[in-house]
Amino acid sequence: EFATAHAQKVDVRFDFPDKKLMKGFALGNYCFSNQSFTVENEPNIYATRLDVRDSLKVYVDVAAGLEVTKQQAFWTFSAIDPETGFAPWQSDLGVLAVNDSTHVGEGFVNFRLRPYDGMEPATQSVLPQTSSLTLTTPSRPTTGKSLSTQVNQPLKL
Repeated sequence: EFATAHAQKVDVRFDFPDKKLMKGFALGNYCFSNQSFTVENEPNIYATRLDVRDSLKVYVDVAAGLEVTKQQAFWTFSAIDPETGFAPWQSDLGVLAVNDSTHVGEGFVNFRLRPYDGMEPATQSVLPQTSSLTLTTPSRPTTGKSLSTQVNQPLKL
């Protein structure tokens, strides 16, 4: 099922199969709505407000990092209406537009995992990966509709 409105909030999660791997986690660049952004110095936590009013007519708040207790990495992209400071109520404003042949409704996040000391060589070549993506779009001005999907594939180092 394809979206019929812009995604106003995008939440990406990566589950670490081994808590020790979190020590070697570093954030990388990301992209949404055919726009790429660089994260300097590969931190393990990041937050910024992007001014994309010229292209998307909103600000986008980006937060990324580690949730140690959940053993997850996360990225959250939230559209902010410049006039109100809150999520837009209009269905044609958001982080990701309805996808088309130009791939405007797509995006990605990059990160790095360094092997930890004592990690088995077989484990270093292929790690199990579970990530999830949740998109939230307005179904009415006061409520949202969520679509979630999970991707399970090996992560090759």
